[in-house]
Amino acid sequence: MKLHSKHSKNFTPPPMYILQEIRKWKVDEDDTLPDSLASFSFELEFCVLIVVTQGKASFQIQGRIYDGFAGSCLMLPPGYNVQVDIQGGPSFELFLLHYQSKNDSWGCPQETIEFSFDGLDSLQRKLKRLMEHNAEDGMQALQSHILFQQLMLQLWKEHSSMETEERWKIEDIQNQWSREERYEDEASVEHSISYIHEHYNEPILIGSLALDAHMTRWHYGQVFKTLTGQTPMDYLTTLRIVLSKQLLAVNPAARLRDIAGRVGFHDEFYYSRRFKKLTGISPNQFKEQGAKPPRIVCIQYLGELLSLGIRPVAANSSIHQLLETHSEGIHSLNEPINIEEVMALKPDLILYPSYTPPALVSEFRRIATSLDINWKDNIIVRMRKMGALFGKEHAAVEWITGYANRSEYWQRILKNRIGHKETAVAFVYHHGLFVYTGHHFGHTLYSGLGFEPPDRVRELIANDSQMKWKRISLESIHAYSADRIFMAVPAFGPDAARVRQLLEDEAWLALPAVQAGRVRFIDLSLANYNPITLDAHLEAIGTSLLDEG
Repeated sequence: MKLHSKHSKNFTPPPMYILQEIRKWKVDEDDTLPDSLASFSFELEFCVLIVVTQGKASFQIQGRIYDGFAGSCLMLPPGYNVQVDIQGGPSFELFLLHYQSKNDSWGCPQETIEFSFDGLDSLQRKLKRLMEHNAEDGMQALQSHILFQQLMLQLWKEHSSMETEERWKIEDIQNQWSREERYEDEASVEHSISYIHEHYNEPILIGSLALDAHMTRWHYGQVFKTLTGQTPMDYLTTLRIVLSKQLLAVNPAARLRDIAGRVGFHDEFYYSRRFKKLTGISPNQFKEQGAKPPRIVCIQYLGELLSLGIRPVAANSSIHQLLETHSEGIHSLNEPINIEEVMALKPDLILYPSYTPPALVSEFRRIATSLDINWKDNIIVRMRKMGALFGKEHAAVEWITGYANRSEYWQRILKNRIGHKETAVAFVYHHGLFVYTGHHFGHTLYSGLGFEPPDRVRELIANDSQMKWKRISLESIHAYSADRIFMAVPAFGPDAARVRQLLEDEAWLALPAVQAGRVRFIDLSLANYNPITLDAHLEAIGTSLLDEG
């Protein structure tokens, strides 16, 4: 194989800055500094970038005094001695970055260069991320390296002496990075929204969420409102009120104090005021009018809701069709989801899996309170969480206990059919070949029937307990060989045809379980991961093993 390359006469290697060390000094409002810390000095071995992000200080460098304030930066060559004097104030924060410069036209300065930086929010986020991701090797080191390049280019852009052409070059790079940073900010806020969904009933400080997202509270609020249409506090309050309506519907005799505490309000009076402001009536009036539960539209989680005794007004068509015998009277939503169709149902609450595309989530939020349910959770964790969410803890425990009893029953009657330490593995072909781990089909095999996973599957589960499946090549299928093989097969379509081809391949035919005739095929619909299908799957696999000659 030949590699061809093209060279441009005008090509200039991009700037390259190697971060050696990052240190931070922080003095909080209540701290009283001894003189030894209020004034300190250091000598530079490498090039150094000094960044003040809070408070004031003065720097004595080579006989000259420089003022330091929030947003000011100093870039220094090696060998200089620096004297720092912190000048009081409510708080002070200083970052000191030692770095080396390679193959660039904007290298280590020959003398002190002073910057005044306007984008303080962006600067602080990069510095805080550098503190978190700084590492010697691995992906964190790469991320740290990229962050530092971004930071240095951002600083050079602020330098007034830079040539116009150089500014344009940096502008192009920064335009791309600013888009990436916006996506990063949105991802950080989305992460905190998921945190709110899981911890809504606990004390939540918006300032702490902003800090965790590496943003100022103002910037965090702006991004949050862009994504949800609400301020963080309004969003949290609305979620709590909607969920309290469900709890009031489930148990109208409950004391308001208990309902308020369960959804995160510190007392019933504040809860009542917020409830009335949002709904127009008090919680007691809501109960007097019948305390109807919220109208729920669910994507994917129909089986969980039905098992908890909750009937949503609608579910997506694929899961609706899968559970057709259980879903009478529940509207089937067309897929892909039509947002006007959802809006026409006037839901109070929309449930969706955590893998839902952000654009669709954004549309959901403009219709009703929308709640992501972690798709990676195993079914026991998910049922407990959803049971607590909807005041259906008893129903959740009932299903969990019932499944354990049904599993124990099948393991007992199959004792003579499943050997001691007998291994089993399950595959599925869905736009490619996958091996199941501990969820879906794997849940039935390992948790339900008591089979042992083969070593490679055991490793996958040990490395990531939330992994559902792993894509593999047909050539590597022998690495997942087990005493028994199960295959989830679609009834029709292109994947069904590809499975037929797979069954004639030499790699498949060479598997010991195939040669011993210990392969079973199960309809793909039974491999779905919800309580109703898991019960049916356990029954189907158990019966098939019991019917063996």
